[in-house]
Amino acid sequence: MSKKINQIISEIIKIPGSTQIPKSEQQNFNPPHIASRHNGYGANITAKKIWDGGYEDDETNENKIDKIKPIINEDGLLDDVSENDSEELWGSSNVHGFEAIAWYKSFHISNFWGIYISYSGLLRYAKKFQSVVSDEKISLELAWYGIMAHESVHYGVDVACARVEILARTPIYLPGKINANGNDGYSVDEERLAEGALLRYFKSKKKSSNLPKINSLESIYDIAVRNSTRLPKGYCDGVQSSTMASFKYYADKYISDLVGFSLNNQNAGLFEQLELASLMPLRKEYGAYIPGYIDWSECPIYIVDDHQYTGIKGGSLSFLTHIRFIRESQKFIKKISPQYLNSWGTTKRKLADPVVNKNSSNLDLKRWRQEDDKANRTIAWSVRVGGKSANMRAHIDEYQETGRWVADRFGNADEMGHHKSR
Repeated sequence: MSKKINQIISEIIKIPGSTQIPKSEQQNFNPPHIASRHNGYGANITAKKIWDGGYEDDETNENKIDKIKPIINEDGLLDDVSENDSEELWGSSNVHGFEAIAWYKSFHISNFWGIYISYSGLLRYAKKFQSVVSDEKISLELAWYGIMAHESVHYGVDVACARVEILARTPIYLPGKINANGNDGYSVDEERLAEGALLRYFKSKKKSSNLPKINSLESIYDIAVRNSTRLPKGYCDGVQSSTMASFKYYADKYISDLVGFSLNNQNAGLFEQLELASLMPLRKEYGAYIPGYIDWSECPIYIVDDHQYTGIKGGSLSFLTHIRFIRESQKFIKKISPQYLNSWGTTKRKLADPVVNKNSSNLDLKRWRQEDDKANRTIAWSVRVGGKSANMRAHIDEYQETGRWVADRFGNADEMGHHKSR
């Protein structure tokens, strides 16, 4: 259980037949464009990695997953979003199901493995909860963590199979999935598990006292269940695995089936006494693992920038988990006074730490659109320096083509334009 995901992947690729990575990916260091069709038009959609799966060192990722979520750039992001059944026609494969919103790509078949989330699908899913929750930030957070609960199960199955492969020195995931998917093109049993995890998340929020409600006759759990039940088989059966006990039962059975498809009866018997669900990367809290809750902190996350093909306004969300490297321009260095150098160093460390909430009053990180530079493909950000009582701001440029971050402007909030509306 202690092996990092990169160690697991490096071991399974040595097992003949355990992986099928396309040659084109082995020579390409950028995530591929996603080819799809929408309203009769072809589209090559960009997927941008927003989380690389944690650090290479031994630092624990515990509790980081609570901080990996979108940042809202402007109010009213859901005002023009329509919530209807048509979103299930849009996704990685243009088929009905939860894949219209997000999908998982296995490390057994891709170097660009991880969870892929549709920008438009995320907003449409968040829209479903506006009838109950008055705060769109909370609606977005509910949608985000619901999606991650679903997709993390696919990641968990991937990891569990890889751990068995390391023990058995035999391919498990690829032959197991071929049999499990059958005529449906997807695994009904795996989708029941994934949707069960999603429903369990919303059930945990059902009686939350910090959710401002508009309609007390319906809960967020009721909305999630209603959405699940109109999806195809497997997806619509999520309520069957929505408790910890039922999730463990179905997970043990499903992973056992994947193992059984791949091993002969004698070898498969070696794993009959194992609780195979425990081979999934379970989330750890307060020193103990929680059955059924998957820790996806080591799983890469991509945002699929599809808004231009779905009629939804882009740019309302940013997906920053951490900014590891920020260099200072000469203009910034000349402007910042020595008394703020230590505070600026502290700010940089907080921006680099995924655990730190970037929306907190101490940092108040936000988009600063008036300083965007379209010609140089940069977007501007503003961050508070010196804590919540300070009046100093640093403005940082994000270079979209190279991914570089450059601190270029520094000054008090008034001269940086933050109080001009007063």
